[in-house]
Amino acid sequence: MIHAIAPEAAIRVILFTPSALAHTASLVAVLAETVRAGTSSGDVISISAAVGEHCLTRAQAASLHSALQAAARRHVTVVAGTGDIGPVAEPCTIQIPPAGFSPVRGVSLPASDPLVLAAGGTSLDASHRTGAYISETAWGLPYGDPGTEFQASGGGFSQLYPRPAYQNGVPAIGANRGVPDVSADASGHTGMALVVSEGAGQYTIVNSGGTSAAAPFWAGLIAPDRP
Repeated sequence: MIHAIAPEAAIRVILFTPSALAHTASLVAVLAETVRAGTSSGDVISISAAVGEHCLTRAQAASLHSALQAAARRHVTVVAGTGDIGPVAEPCTIQIPPAGFSPVRGVSLPASDPLVLAAGGTSLDASHRTGAYISETAWGLPYGDPGTEFQASGGGFSQLYPRPAYQNGVPAIGANRGVPDVSADASGHTGMALVVSEGAGQYTIVNSGGTSAAAPFWAGLIAPDRP
């Protein structure tokens, strides 16, 4: 997605093991380390992994915020997806494969931190013939997947952070940090096309989407125009 928007960008991918996602404490540590590593080697950081605010202790949130402060001091932009479950916070662990969980109304970190550019999702309507833009609406059912975790753009108000000054004057914003800040096409019907190699010259073209597409889309827009 980043190279589709910024083909000259140099991309560094940070990998970690699935076991790091199994507990809130280790997931928060991985997110903070991702920000620190990205800060030392890049200009823009795109993060798709998320965890509900309700899952974190104040100390854990402060640890992640400290890493984001270091990024801000170095003028590194951190973009994070707001999640794919509408007004429901992401679960406290990332389960592979995904499994059911008890929904909690709320927003998710790192997107809800005021030092992060929170990327939500839209459904795009464009001309199939020319590609010309027609309109966008907030991404949600019926273009999500009923009965699953993947249904609609995340959004809502933080319970940890007050409204930052840059959101002053936003209609109906209230006293708390609101997300998302920006949005991009996250519909599985139009968000992105993936070519999956099956070997021996065979491949399959499949669709994909979610705010995990919206976040790198914005990272690509922000990225420098050269490596």
